[in-house]
Amino acid sequence: MKNAKKSANHIKTGRKMAVPLLISFISGLAAFFILISLCSLLTVKQDLSFDSMPFMLMFSCIMSAVVSGFILARALEIKGLLAGSIAVLPLLLALVSLLLYMSGGVLSPMIYLLAPLMLIAGASGGIISANSRRVNFKRKR
Repeated sequence: MKNAKKSANHIKTGRKMAVPLLISFISGLAAFFILISLCSLLTVKQDLSFDSMPFMLMFSCIMSAVVSGFILARALEIKGLLAGSIAVLPLLLALVSLLLYMSGGVLSPMIYLLAPLMLIAGASGGIISANSRRVNFKRKR
């Protein structure tokens, strides 16, 4: 009897976490595409060399990881480090698969650098979210 209740609680907990995780993933992807569009616009308008594109791509990936970690930690109200790290995993998988597709299946050294930086950035976003929560103080009279 207890095992059935425990199993049901795990299912409810998984469902509670799935929707905010999906929302943080979608918002992270949206932030990535907005930032990469702004970077490409900047490259064209300012006549920058295409050698700066990998740095702009890395900046866009890192900032999207911060956004994703921030949103998941805010939605779940759990530890920021854990929530930020969890939020980055699907985003990292999607962006690495996108980079692999764009490079023709060739692993570049940037992917090896991007993965830990995105994990750190997502954890940082979660920590920022956890530390910026509003605290309700009761007035003493």
